Amino acid sequence: MFIYLRLLLAHFIGDFPLQTNYIFKIKLKGIRGVAIHALIVFLAGLFLSWPYLNLLFTWAFLFFIFITHFIQDAMKIKYSTAKSSFWTYLLDQMSHVGIISLVFFTSLVDVPDPVFTPNIFAQLYLNNNFIIYCILMIVATYNGYFLIRCFHDTFLDRANYNSVEKWYGMIERATIVLMFIFKRSSLFLVIAPALITLRLSFYYFFKNKLTLQNDFASLREILLSWSVAMISSLPLMLF
Repeated sequence: MFIYLRLLLAHFIGDFPLQTNYIFKIKLKGIRGVAIHALIVFLAGLFLSWPYLNLLFTWAFLFFIFITHFIQDAMKIKYSTAKSSFWTYLLDQMSHVGIISLVFFTSLVDVPDPVFTPNIFAQLYLNNNFIIYCILMIVATYNGYFLIRCFHDTFLDRANYNSVEKWYGMIERATIVLMFIFKRSSLFLVIAPALITLRLSFYYFFKNKLTLQNDFASLREILLSWSVAMISSLPLMLF
């Protein structure tokens, strides 16, 4: 489980925060861009599995992730359409996670957890809960943004979120996830009205200055954002 969680976090870091607008644009242009993106995912995996880089099989598995990520993204770009983007997106992410899960069928799953000289970085790296929190936070924020966009493209209207709307939704979802991380779910009845009031007030005062869409303050957008946050928080609710 130790190496699996770090590889999973590496995937989400490489596929979301490190996939900047520039990387995304060059990825859409062809194989070279896809290779650069897959290499970034590979390097993220390299960084988060560094205690095991003395093992040849670690390198082999990281290279396997690189190749499969490259092939999947190349196929997605070639064959995906806006009409099927939601299902394509889900299948793509599930496939990436599934491939990483193959580590459970390798010798890496039996490798003992590393031991470090105590320091802040080591404590965070060794803390499985911290790694899980990071994964869930990225799933709720960055992944949530793309998931909602794909949902719009497939079932509603074409989404054209500006950067303010994007980051507002991400911060809102992060707030909800943090509530469950710190075991404050009982406060949701208090926080929920506050979040609604904040979004409506933000829209009222800044809609013209920041060119916010009318849907920004709609019940539909609030429910979409909150649903992603709540689903992302399910592991925290169940365990």
